[in-house]
Amino acid sequence: MAIQEVDIVKIQDMGLAVALLCKKFELIDLRQGVGGRMAFCFKQDAELANAITAYWNGHLQVSAKDYWAESKNLKTRLYGVLNNGR
Repeated sequence: MAIQEVDIVKIQDMGLAVALLCKKFELIDLRQGVGGRMAFCFKQDAELANAITAYWNGHLQVSAKDYWAESKNLKTRLYGVLNNGR
């Protein structure tokens, strides 16, 4: 079953995207966003919304080691998309 556009949350903040990956939310896609910036696409659900709120309120906790590892992984994926077109 394909995921509809309304079921996707597009995030342009890399710090938030990395934190969500640390919490094991699945990155569905990387897409060109507003102003040429990349958008990190996650499947919309209540848990994701709660995690995003916790992040912006300064209450989302993740392992520093996991955050660093996910940050490197996401940058590698992002640069691959930008340089190879997917």
